[in-house]
Amino acid sequence: MVWISKTSTLASANDELTISNDDGKFLFLIANITGSSSGNIIADLNFNDDRTSSTNYNKKQSTDNGSATSSGTTGNDGIATTTAGNSSLEYFMMFDIVNIASKEKLIIGSSLDTQVDGDTSYLPTLYDIGGKWVNTSNKITKIDLDNAGTGDFDTESNLTVISDSGYFENIENGTIFEETDTNKAYIWSSSSETWTQL
Repeated sequence: MVWISKTSTLASANDELTISNDDGKFLFLIANITGSSSGNIIADLNFNDDRTSSTNYNKKQSTDNGSATSSGTTGNDGIATTTAGNSSLEYFMMFDIVNIASKEKLIIGSSLDTQVDGDTSYLPTLYDIGGKWVNTSNKITKIDLDNAGTGDFDTESNLTVISDSGYFENIENGTIFEETDTNKAYIWSSSSETWTQL
């Protein structure tokens, strides 16, 4: 499989990081929030501009490997991936995405914060998060990481999404693939996007 990534990086402080992909083949996301330019930040993840957390998103979360919080805990406009942190905190997060149009969209992953910046006597805080978007009509084609806190994501905060959109794009029609383990050969059809055994 060929992996393709898209990245959005803030050149100045802002409340939103956004990535769109018309193919809807999102598989994985990575984000780094470099702190807040002021106030605090709460990073909420939402999809396809749907910001109705009370009805369309749900999650469970555990903090530092503790017991999971009850379901139904979400952010102001999506799945909360951080708690309200002060302006000095830095966040790093990674989530796998199950993105099938006719199914609820599932995410699972972790978010980590520095707790107290510049002080090694404080351990980072780890949040394990499992969440879902209940839409069963569309694939995710747009991902937003919004700040629901009082500050802004600071300069150089970034969101990267990895997808398999390029899986078939660079394969020339008629390409022959030989599988050495089975000694079988296959030919590629770009019109049907299938391999056929020769």
